[in-house]
Amino acid sequence: MVESVEEDKDISNLQEQEYKIHEIGTALGKKKVKLFGKVSHFESSQPLKGISIFLPNLTKGVTSDKDGYFELDLPPGFYTLNFRYMGLKPSSRKINLRGDGRINIQLLSETKTIKEVRVLTKDNKVRRTSMGVEYIQAKDIEPLPSALGEPDIIKSTTMLPGVESAGEGAIDFNVRGGSADQNLILIDNAPILLPSSLYGILL
Repeated sequence: MVESVEEDKDISNLQEQEYKIHEIGTALGKKKVKLFGKVSHFESSQPLKGISIFLPNLTKGVTSDKDGYFELDLPPGFYTLNFRYMGLKPSSRKINLRGDGRINIQLLSETKTIKEVRVLTKDNKVRRTSMGVEYIQAKDIEPLPSALGEPDIIKSTTMLPGVESAGEGAIDFNVRGGSADQNLILIDNAPILLPSSLYGILL
């Protein structure tokens, strides 16, 4: 059995491993031979779990176990092994598989720097951060039924979330479970005590 073992901590030597053809095993005339090995981290030498090992020309592959080991049953021949895992630099090995044999692989960490990402929108609907503040535009209440030709400002508040009428036929409104007498209505910062005293028309 012939082994290909990578133990050198020289990065340049590690990169050269991708270009050379690794001779694995001794030819014994078998139709199927066993290729096995271990995948580890170059810097720490720790075994790597879940590494994807696949042969593109055969659309076949396996993943390394918790100890970094993998195993493949293949006919003798020339193959390219690809090693992939998120956060690690992709690597490949060219092998001439003649018999049962082992190949150990070391992978490097990979750090990718991305450019600044900006998220833009054409219509920015977030115009305020005040909690519990709602606005009604004049154009929103113009289509509503009106009394004496003027839109009912008090009644229009029931269009807002959390606001409901105080009762059928009532002019007042309740806000988020409160009662009508808890509402504060201002015009030019002056409080209006009885806004519904004349059928919804402010006095």
